[in-house]
Amino acid sequence: MKFSIVVPTYNQYYYLRESLTSIVVQSFTDYEVVVVDDNSTDDSNNLIREFCRKDPRFRNIRNRTNVGQGQSRNIGADQSRGEYLLFLDSDDWIERNLLQELNRKIAEFRYDLIFFDYFKVYDDGEKILERGPVFDDACLRERLSAVTSLLGYFSVPWNKAYRRQFYQTNSLTYPEGSYEDIVCSYQALLLSESRGVIREPLYNYRHRPGTVRTKPNIKPNSVNHDDVFKRFKQIFDYLQDRNEPDSIRAEIFRMMMHRYAGLLCVRVTSNRCEFFSKCCGHVDKYFVQADRKWHLRDWVIYLLFKFRYMRLMLLGNKLYLTIVKAIK
Repeated sequence: MKFSIVVPTYNQYYYLRESLTSIVVQSFTDYEVVVVDDNSTDDSNNLIREFCRKDPRFRNIRNRTNVGQGQSRNIGADQSRGEYLLFLDSDDWIERNLLQELNRKIAEFRYDLIFFDYFKVYDDGEKILERGPVFDDACLRERLSAVTSLLGYFSVPWNKAYRRQFYQTNSLTYPEGSYEDIVCSYQALLLSESRGVIREPLYNYRHRPGTVRTKPNIKPNSVNHDDVFKRFKQIFDYLQDRNEPDSIRAEIFRMMMHRYAGLLCVRVTSNRCEFFSKCCGHVDKYFVQADRKWHLRDWVIYLLFKFRYMRLMLLGNKLYLTIVKAIK
């Protein structure tokens, strides 16, 4: 079997049919689907059973209790049997040619990781192409340049395919709690020995403003934003243990700053001053001398954290988002 697609879900009945149907209509058919129902209280499980009855490639795993998005992914990955492993969030959907394009890429070489672009889709129908970082593919042949280039990809489970033996041999898992995708995504990239890129949008990420991360398996008001500090501490401890070079540390530091700024300005609505103070503490603690790859916005965010200008950051981010939306 070539592919295993793990679909964790919690109370996503409204979107789940579209998500699972996007797998059924794939032009490449050698795959299995492991749907992990995290003890949904809506009609999701009956819908999953319907797909299982119609298609033997579907399997239904129902958790006895709600264990969260990360643990549900772990359960699904442990049960997978395909040569390559993918994750699909149950309110998103994939393009019809995703598996076909991945199979073509694998025919070149059995990469540990294969990245691809995606669409960000809003509930009003607006669809924005989100491309990965721009770089010469020749840099993928050398580890340091490959890792620093690919760190620019969104640190989520669903914008890449993992060679399952690589994934399981390195015991890649998602920790309990919120922002669990950060650790696994960065560790997978650091541990990989070969990486491929498909410069085509093959995934549709549904963005629903007003919800936290807007993803499945997350109960209302259950996201702990402080977990993001634990995740980046884990990553920087991991970098130190592996004695990774400063160029990698500097790029992850840059991504950390942007993640914190985005959360502060968009997601965190309570105890914002306390959250900002913790952000500043991490910026002070993990700063690595930046190289010339930093852009003006990187320096602005760093200096606003460094000198504790929270109000300017909130105002500047609002202006920046307005400009970006106008350009797109």
